[in-house]
Amino acid sequence: MTSDKMSSVSQSSSSSSSSPSSSAASLVIYAVEGRTCSVTCSVLGGSPPPNIELVIDGGRDLTPSTTLTRRLTVVPGAGLGLGFRRLVFSSERSSVDYRPWPVEDAHTLQCVVSVPGLAPRVLSALLDINCKYCACV
Repeated sequence: MTSDKMSSVSQSSSSSSSSPSSSAASLVIYAVEGRTCSVTCSVLGGSPPPNIELVIDGGRDLTPSTTLTRRLTVVPGAGLGLGFRRLVFSSERSSVDYRPWPVEDAHTLQCVVSVPGLAPRVLSALLDINCKYCACV
């Protein structure tokens, strides 16, 4: 996941259970109440192409207001021998007009990636929202 202003700690997880694989909120998205910011969740690989959703814990689903882009990149050679090419699939869900709400401060934005037949993978980012006139409790 990327944002206009974000700090991250790399993370990897694997799961053999049927429950969604989830990461701790090791990413932080810094935003200001009332100002729009960009949020992107990128995925490499996946066959069939994965479904990507952006949701905020507590119920707000950003997915309908985002754009989904899928790419196929051909990498010539790629160490596979003469005449071979590697195909690299990628998917990206992005929003250039995410406007954080004050009540979302300290909540998590989740990138939920799913492929039929496999447990969903979830990457979470903590929302750190600078509230101008916040009556947050």
